[in-house]
Parts: sequence; C-alpha cells; structure tokens
Amino acid sequence: MRHHDEIVVGHSLAAVTYAYLNDAALILNSQDSTPFLFDFFEPDFDLTAFALRPVIYKMQTPDGIRTVGFSKNDLWNRALFAMSVAGKLPLSNKLSSMRIDEHQRVATFITSGGTKVEYSYNTLRIFNIDNIQGVSFLDTPEKYRVFDWFNVRSGCCHEYDYLFDDSDLAREIYFYPSVRMGAKRGNVKDLVAVSRLSKEQMNDIEYSDVAVRFKILDMMRRAGIRGARNGRDTRNPSKYKYYAVRIEAEQRHVESYGVSSHPSSDCIIYDTRTEEEIISAHSVTDGRSYNMLHELIKTSKRHSNESYRN
Repeated sequence: MRHHDEIVVGHSLAAVTYAYLNDAALILNSQDSTPFLFDFFEPDFDLTAFALRPVIYKMQTPDGIRTVGFSKNDLWNRALFAMSVAGKLPLSNKLSSMRIDEHQRVATFITSGGTKVEYSYNTLRIFNIDNIQGVSFLDTPEKYRVFDWFNVRSGCCHEYDYLFDDSDLAREIYFYPSVRMGAKRGNVKDLVAVSRLSKEQMNDIEYSDVAVRFKILDMMRRAGIRGARNGRDTRNPSKYKYYAVRIEAEQRHVESYGVSSHPSSDCIIYDTRTEEEIISAHSVTDGRSYNMLHELIKTSKRHSNESYRN
C-alpha cells in the first residue's frame, strides 16, 4: 500500500491550485471537471506562482468594454500538466469511485477500468464530494450554475462579446466564434447563457431552458442585435428590413457551488475556499510541480532562443 502525507480529492480549480501549491497528490473525482470556458481572474490577480504575467482581455458590451484577466480554464490545464509531469496525479482522471476508511486512514480507489488502488494518508483534504463513499455529508448543494449553450441561426453577426442582466435567469451571456460546420470563424457567433439558480428554481418550469431561450432573445433585442437582412423597406428603400433573431438549444450543463462547510476531523478536512483565496494565502517557493513547470518554461525559452539564433 502506498502512502501520502496529504491526499487532495476534488476536481475544481481550487483543488488543483491547492495541490499544486502544496506539493500534494491530487485525485480527480470527476472526469467532467474542466472550468467554465469564460471564467476569468481579475486582471491584476497575482499568478506568478504559475509563471504567469498579468494579462488583460477586453470584451465588448452594450455599456462599453469589460476587462478580465487570465482564463481559469487555461490555468487549470497548465497546473494539471505540471502536476502530471511531476507525478502528482497518481490516477490521472480515471477514477470511478472511492471509499474512505477514516479510522484506518486508508482511501480505496476504483478506476474506470476496474483496478483497485489503496493509499494510506495522514491528511485527506476534500474539495468536491463526487463519487465518495464511507463518510456522511451533512450538506447537499443548494445553489447551481446552469450553462445553456445555443447555436445562433439568425443574429449571429454583431460586435458584442458579453451581455449582463442583474437576475438569476440568464444572468450572463457570452458570445464566441462558432465552431459549427460551415461557420466563418470570428464572424459568426454562438452563445452560452449562465444562470445562478437555487434547488427550488432548478425544478421550476419558469427557469427551464425554454424560459432561458426567451430571456436570451429579449436581452439580444434590447442590445440592438438583429437577425439577417430581409431586403429593403418598401416605404424607405434606404433602410433594410431584418428577420427576427433565432437561436437553437444545443446542450445544458449544471454545476453546483456554494456548498456549506462539512465538519472536519483530525485527518479529514473539507476545504470550501475559492482558488483566489488559496493562491493569495500561499507563497510557494518549492515543490515538484512548481519546479517542474518553471524548468519546462526555462527549457522552452532556451530552445526558442537557440532556434532564433540559428
């Protein structure tokens, strides 16, 4: 049986950043765990521990420019790559289920291929409770982020990247270059709407994907987004007529957040901090993942300089 001083269990960016910064083994307990494509840090947030300089991305909105920082999705991939090379992902992303024996301080993992792996530990730090057996959880998720992805069939060519509405349903809309077959990349845009719903709202038809669709259409109309041209106005030939905006639901994805704290013990810790809180509280100076990432970057820069000179 292998032993780790600390094992981190989770699939959120908070779990990944904690394991990276504390040189701990990470068990990814969900295969569908990549952060949302449009989650960003603040532009001035310090990510030097990940060998990153501040960046600013600009999004066009009806109210002006919205600025955001480094992509959380990109940081997730960057940190996981360094941890994989450093040998800090013992099961990769192949976990099917796990059982905890708190008294023996042993965690048993079953991979997607049916292999049984056991690890002993001094501390087990849990960020996400997916696929865990052997311990009871007092709380269940009460809040959800719901992502509704839509193909835009008419009204896909406009200047906006982001729309916001101060409500639970379709609170944010992100427009992105369509990757559908035949779409002109950069010119044709599809969208994803982000809602923040309670458990009660999740089961309410007024917050269904149909309701989201009508809310999106209203937000696009208020932003001045119109459908494709439909010829000239017969009463005023200098003006064009336009079809209505038309969108088509592609898929819905649900993510829980805001889970209340679980009671920790001397060997199991339930960590509910965000990735920003974890990164801000930790000053990394060593660790296999940290050293591996910085060494890979140095090697890449050296090879780039050699190629340039040649």
